[in-house]
Amino acid sequence: MTARPAPTAAASTATGAAEGRRFLIWVAITTALLGAGLAVLLAVFLRQVRSAEETAQLQADSLTAIVFQHEREFLRLREELRAAAAQPARVDWDALALRQEIFAGRVALLRENPTVTPLRSHPDYVVLLGRLQGLVARVDALLQTNDTGELRAIVDEMARLGPDVQALTLTANGVVVGMIEAKLQEVRRLQHYVVWLMTAQVLVLLAAAAALWLRQRRQQHERAELEALNIALRGARDAAEAANRAKSQFLANMSHELRTPFNGMLGMLAMLEDSPLTPAQRDQLQTARSSAEHLLSLLNDILDLSALDAGQMRIQPEPLNLPQLVHDVHRWLQPHAHRKGLALGLTIDDGGTPWVEADGTRVRQILLNLLGNAIKFTEQGRVDLSLRAEPAGDSGTLVRWTAVVRDTGIGMDTATVARLFQRFQQADPSITRRYGGSGLGLDISRTLARLMGGDVVVDSQPGVGSTFTATWITRVAEPDAQPSGFAVTRPNPWLAPPPPDEASPADASAPAAPSAALAASAASAPAATPPEAQRSGWRVLVAEDHPVNRKFIGLLLDKLGHQVAFAENGRQAVDLAAEGDYDIVLMDVHMPEMDGLEATQRIRTLPGPRGRVPIVALTADIVDDAEQRAQAAGMNAFLAKPVQRAQLEAVMARCIAARAELTTPAPDAAAGTPPSP
Repeated sequence: MTARPAPTAAASTATGAAEGRRFLIWVAITTALLGAGLAVLLAVFLRQVRSAEETAQLQADSLTAIVFQHEREFLRLREELRAAAAQPARVDWDALALRQEIFAGRVALLRENPTVTPLRSHPDYVVLLGRLQGLVARVDALLQTNDTGELRAIVDEMARLGPDVQALTLTANGVVVGMIEAKLQEVRRLQHYVVWLMTAQVLVLLAAAAALWLRQRRQQHERAELEALNIALRGARDAAEAANRAKSQFLANMSHELRTPFNGMLGMLAMLEDSPLTPAQRDQLQTARSSAEHLLSLLNDILDLSALDAGQMRIQPEPLNLPQLVHDVHRWLQPHAHRKGLALGLTIDDGGTPWVEADGTRVRQILLNLLGNAIKFTEQGRVDLSLRAEPAGDSGTLVRWTAVVRDTGIGMDTATVARLFQRFQQADPSITRRYGGSGLGLDISRTLARLMGGDVVVDSQPGVGSTFTATWITRVAEPDAQPSGFAVTRPNPWLAPPPPDEASPADASAPAAPSAALAASAASAPAATPPEAQRSGWRVLVAEDHPVNRKFIGLLLDKLGHQVAFAENGRQAVDLAAEGDYDIVLMDVHMPEMDGLEATQRIRTLPGPRGRVPIVALTADIVDDAEQRAQAAGMNAFLAKPVQRAQLEAVMARCIAARAELTTPAPDAAAGTPPSP
């Protein structure tokens, strides 16, 4: 499945803008709907106000009607009684009874109906109501007796009550007007409250919408700032990665450029050393060689440190006999300890698992650095190395190795131990002047130990000595595991190894080499050369573009008794390999027209033995994955410049003795598998 590409900054910004527009549209629609709802609510409220006004008006009309109807019935009854009093002989008592009954009903309504409640607080109403009730009683009595003489008295009484009845009507009208006005004032006040409340709600809603809009704008601004920050961070990351790549390329170029003159300089010094020299000349030569070796050891430390900082240092475990490796380290350093009059002890407890999968070069580098420092800083007494193996975990497939280096040297106080593993640090400022060294070895050793799952710690007392403990973890090798057929020789000073048992006379008088130089020298020590391969007269094809290196390699191979043919670039090397039979090819990696990797791939495509000729990478490129690329291209060994005679002899002898049947790499050989022997 193809991974979807990450959105660009422009796409992210467009997406954010679209989201912002959708949010604003949503806010606008919501605000409009709420505003419409409030408008409807206001309309309903106004309708209710009008209904309340109409209700109040109806109530007022009802009170007015009761009082008015009472006055009208009062006047009708009075006129009926007055007419009866004017013609007593013609009185219609039934009509009077009917009129009296209607009037009595009006009085009862005026007394009992709730509508007249606003009038009950007026004194005129109270007094008049009593008099009216008395009038109703007199008229009822008159209708019972049919006494015509009483008619005149009742008519006169009603004439006296007439103005009061009219006054009650006027009072009722005034009360109704006041009541209606009060109701209207209350309704208007309530209306104002509601209008203000709704206005406040609308304003709050608008304020909330404005706040949301401002918040959205702020979020868009913050999103734009974040996008700009992400772009800046991606640019900074890309710049850092580009700077790291430029640094790696610079280190590779500087390594190549520095090692090329070192190869010629140290090579020619070695060739000169084999010539007849006076004692003074030999001493001067050894001084020059020692200085060059020290400078090369500093270069190796700096390159290792740069590789560790860039995360390009890789642990490459292979099956090996670790106790035998420690024996070799002890054997290599014993002559240097003897020259200082020191005893160099060794004890090993492998726990029954000597064969493990470990990076022998890095283990040697750690041990040689610790032992070399112990010898360098010990003036008398002894230095002891002990190695112990114990199971790591419950799986039974891991082994923890502990190497302890004890010396009777100058020792260190607590403050010095605290800064010991800092880069470019020594016990005190005079140490560098007296003993030499860059102060990088311990930091590199501890970092390598940590890459292998361990550490390096120290315990020391001034004047008593120091104890360095290095630990690392390895996996138990399979019973039938074999080391790979790819021989790797790491960069090293031009220092030939001393004999196993004693130092050569020249070495006996030479100054002690720095421990870093010893570590690099022994770390690149070749395996034992098969006896049947040690012979001369080989036909050697050397592909090298630098004239100084061609001159040195030609002199060295000629001195070893071999026949040499030179190619100045990869294309010439392929042509020469196709035209003639060679026992071995020494191939530089960086060459014009065609590099050594492509030339190796093309040689591997040649038919017959010419396509299986052993090829050794002879290069100053030691950083990054130079070894893996050389192996993937089909080379048999990797030899880093500057090259010394012993290394070259051993590697050539191993490759020719092995007679490896090389596999033909794919065109993209960088991803290929190692050649099978």
